[in-house]
Amino acid sequence: MRFDDDFYGKGTNSLSRIIMGCIFALIAVTLVAAIVLLANNDKLKKEKKSELYQNANQNSSQNKDKDDEKDDFKMSEEKRTSDELDFWHMYDKPEDQTESEEGVQYYDDSSSSRKKSSSKKSSSSKKENESPGKNDVGTVVDESEDGRTEFDASDSGEPEMVEIFDSIPLNKYDAGAFRQEGNQLQYYSGNRKVSTYGIDISKYQGSIDWEKVADSGVEFAMIRMGVRGYNSGKVVIDETFSDNMAAAIKNGIDVGIYFYSQAINADEAVEEANYAVVAATPYSLTYPIVFYSEAIVSDAARTDALSADELTAIAKTFCDTVRSYGYKPMICASKHQLATKLDMSVLKDYDVWLIDAPKVKSEKKLKKSEYPYQYMIWQYSADGVVDGIDGPVDLNISFVDYKYR
Repeated sequence: MRFDDDFYGKGTNSLSRIIMGCIFALIAVTLVAAIVLLANNDKLKKEKKSELYQNANQNSSQNKDKDDEKDDFKMSEEKRTSDELDFWHMYDKPEDQTESEEGVQYYDDSSSSRKKSSSKKSSSSKKENESPGKNDVGTVVDESEDGRTEFDASDSGEPEMVEIFDSIPLNKYDAGAFRQEGNQLQYYSGNRKVSTYGIDISKYQGSIDWEKVADSGVEFAMIRMGVRGYNSGKVVIDETFSDNMAAAIKNGIDVGIYFYSQAINADEAVEEANYAVVAATPYSLTYPIVFYSEAIVSDAARTDALSADELTAIAKTFCDTVRSYGYKPMICASKHQLATKLDMSVLKDYDVWLIDAPKVKSEKKLKKSEYPYQYMIWQYSADGVVDGIDGPVDLNISFVDYKYR
């Protein structure tokens, strides 16, 4: 049997038509398969996010059932707010204060250093200029010596010298490139500003006028998402988190979030990361999700018995979990914590937010941090003044604009 010549335009035989039919059928099947695969992929994404929410809620319930220790709280978990977690002294005590009026020490600079690697000391750092360069904007920051083989790791009080190891990447920041411009610390390459100016805040800053904050020049804000109780182990959301996130974004300020960790094992590290990811989901995050670690030396804490290796593994687990959901992870800690309680040779693949904020008299230039290793954000002041915020606020400089990273 032959088909009409008019059908093909030429006298095509039945075999040709069968072949053409098979090709059309194959194309149709391929299109259907592609549509099904896309639909299943969307379904899997939704199921993964739903599972994440369920796991976070389930872990919270399990923690409540298992916690038999004496809590700092007298309220039920449903009524608990971050007001009951006044253990975090970053926001209610100066960073360089070693003793309160009651004589409680906040930073224990006498603690022994963690076990170091066997790498040779670094002595190849670039020698900085001995005198400040000329700048047409702002004031040159005092320069510090370079080419050192050790540095002062203490957050306050007597110096605590720690060896510098070349197994950890060193920062290349030029002390002469920092400039103080009023309330701000900036970093320049020639006459071009290559840093961003930011703050970190929590419920301790109270109600914030974010429009005024934006008008004051703040470019990014690291906003506390929550904390884990250092006695109870309960996860508590900062009650100002949602309002601060929405208002900061509305006023054009880039945002990242941080979680104060008191995790004592990998499961709790995953739980904390899951809470942070869930909290970040409704917002357009441009800066990292941060694992914040700090020692509690004014009281007994559940993390006291952790070795440096254990705490390092916990930090890595948190960061890996955050990264698995497509967010940028970061580790935040004081100079002392980074140098003596965390093995940064293991954590060198993660960005670091350095807290090194000694009190500096207003007429005195701010010195470059003693911390020799790489860091992307530096909290250089714990008693800054920003229009729109009542009381002191932490000031930060970021050497990376994460919006474009």
